[in-house]
Formats: sequence, C-alpha cells, structure tokens
Amino acid sequence: MPLCWHSPPHQLAWEHTASMIARNLMFLLLLVVGGLGGLYLSKPELWNQAPAKTAQQSVLPPVTPMPEPALALAKAEPTPESIIIAPPTTEPSQAPELSITELVQSALHTSTSAAACLQPSNTTVSAKATPTVYTWVDANGQRHFGDRQPLQAKAEHYQVELGKRMDFFDLHLDYRGQQVVPYVQQKLGPQVTQIYEVLADLVGVQRLRKVQLQLVVFPEQQPYLQYALATTGIDHSDAGGYFFPARNEAVTFVHNTEAETLTVANHEATHVIALGMMGSIPLWLNEGMADYFSQLTVTGLYAEVGLAQDRLQYLLASQAGGQRLLLTQLFALTDASWGKDDVALHYSMAWSLVYFLMSTPDGKAALADTLQTLVDNYCQGMDAATELTNRYPGGITALQGQWLKWLRQAQAAKAHVY
Repeated sequence: MPLCWHSPPHQLAWEHTASMIARNLMFLLLLVVGGLGGLYLSKPELWNQAPAKTAQQSVLPPVTPMPEPALALAKAEPTPESIIIAPPTTEPSQAPELSITELVQSALHTSTSAAACLQPSNTTVSAKATPTVYTWVDANGQRHFGDRQPLQAKAEHYQVELGKRMDFFDLHLDYRGQQVVPYVQQKLGPQVTQIYEVLADLVGVQRLRKVQLQLVVFPEQQPYLQYALATTGIDHSDAGGYFFPARNEAVTFVHNTEAETLTVANHEATHVIALGMMGSIPLWLNEGMADYFSQLTVTGLYAEVGLAQDRLQYLLASQAGGQRLLLTQLFALTDASWGKDDVALHYSMAWSLVYFLMSTPDGKAALADTLQTLVDNYCQGMDAATELTNRYPGGITALQGQWLKWLRQAQAAKAHVY
C-alpha cells in the first residue's frame, strides 16, 4: 500500500480563507488599474515629461569592452595608449647604423600630463622572508646545505645572516609556442631585482612600488607581429617589442641572441617600474633610464652597466657631422615630436645624459632629487627638466657644458658596478 501524505483539517480551513482574501485583492487591483487608465486618457502630458536633471547628474559615455586578441592580421584602429619599442630610423650625416642590439631597444611614448597618467598594477614594496637553510653531515662525513631537511640524517638550522630580501616585483612569463626560453626566467629576475636595488639607492625603498611585470615572449617574429596588430591595432614590424598599458603587458620575441632578447626585457621592465613609481614621466627621462638599465648584466654578486657603444658612436658621428647637441631641445621634445626627425639622436642623447648623471656625485644627487620629486608628486606631470637643472650645481649652463665634456671622453669611461 503506497504511503500518501494528506492535508490536515486546519490547513483546509486556512486554504478557504486564503481564497476569499485573494478574490478581494484582485477586485481592488482592477479598481486601481482603471483609475490610472482614466488619468492617462485625460492628461497624457503627465506621462511624457522627463524628470529635470539635478546639478549632481552627469551623462557618461558608453564603455566599450576590450575584445580578446585574435591572432589575425585584421585592420584595426590605432590605440593611442600603445607604447612601441621603435628602433631609430633616421641617420645623421656620416653617422654609423645602429646595431641589431640597439635596434630592438624600446621607445616608450607616454604623455607627461597628469590626465594621461599610466598606472601599471602596483602595490607597496615589503620585505619577504628569507628561506630556511639546513645543514647536515652524511654517513661519509660530508657536510651538506639545503632548503629542505634530509630524510636519512639529522639536520640543524644553519645560522647565517642572509640579509633582508625585498619583494620588489612579480614576474609572469607567458611563452607563446613550443620553445621555452629558460634563460629569460633565470637571468631576467636577478637583473630586474638589481634595477630595483639601484633605484632604491636613488629614491629610497619607501618610494618604490611593487609591480606586476607581465612579459609575453613569442618564439619568432611573425606570431609576435600578428599578436601586436590584434591587440594594439598598430604594425610593429619595425619594433623589437612593445609595452601596452591597457593590458599591462610587455611583448617581444626570441631574437637572434640571448643578449638581444634580455636587452629588450630589461628595457621593458624599467618602463613598468618607472610608471609604477611615478605614474607620469617625460620621454627623455623614461627612455634614458630604460636605455641605461637595458645594458645591465649580473655576474655572481655584482651587477654592471656598461656603455651603449652604438648610442655613443651615433652621438659622436652626429656631432662630427655638424649636429648641435642641446639639452634644452631634448627637454622640449613632446610625444608628437619625439618620433620625428632624428629619432636615433633623441634616444642617444637621453641615454647619454642618464649615464653621465650616474657617473658623478653631483649628477647622481641631482637625478635622485628629481626622481624623488616625481615619486612624491605621483601622476602630477611635474617638470622634470626644471627640477633637474635647479638641483644640478650651476644649472642648465653647467649641465650642458659638463655633459658635452664627458661625451668627448666617454670612450674611456668605465662601466658602473653595483
């Protein structure tokens, strides 16, 4: 016999009462609808008036979501925020051509205005715990060290001062293809850490910002060009890589040599770090710093920043051909004018000025004060050239003269060791 569930008597009485209430409510609803219909027929203008706007109301334009990139060479509108690593294309008279290494270095075209401030994802830099180190002696009397306790031997903590390690950045490498490039992961991390260490000496650790460094690496140029066009709408066939703030990613491909690939990676990392610290930064300083740190290499416990010989030779050849090298003209370059005329000269002057400033105590102090001011006035579009010349002993006149004097002797300049 099936088990059935029946409603109890008191529930049946409640259901009868509920039915009567529902009929009464339906009658009242018909009366209200009829009244509103009569009002509409008699005064339709009341239904067509829009509410008056208050002083606090504003109309916002529609936001168009960014589509996911499709690897197809489709026609797209240029994106102004796209930041291109553009190699120099114009040569001065008697100037040598730039090498492949220099051609792949970037040209970050950013606005110095606060309104166009570019802000990569960033957080506060903090210390991170150093790894625990264990030591033990095996059955043969051999002492070992490691970050894990052994299973077959009794280990002790190895008491050694490892120093405070700072959590400067998160590095995300995205390899697009079958080819994995282990040297990028192995060498880029220590090099970017050293860039942060140098900047910490200039502006103080408290002013640094931890950034999300996202690097997309393609195995060869063609898929890189397809991806670049799909994401930015710009043909990057003359560029070794680019940084796209809208996606907060740097993109490049595996170049002919390991050094060329790492040069681009260092350059891009510097741009992301600088934007994370300052928000807005003039082109001459942004490119000068990126070119300076693009030459950084790490060997053992030491880092070295050597001369960019192709940049130096370009400047010397330009000067020999009658080109006047004026810092005031470099400082006056805008986003629009940077890529015009002799773009190679602009890069070379920016690199040489930063290298010169980092070579002398007065120059390093003036540069440090300028960077600190930019950091403290985040995204305010400060006049970095005025800040620099005001802090350099003797002002713009002394800076111009001593920079040119250094340039004439730069061939014998030593690399900067950190």
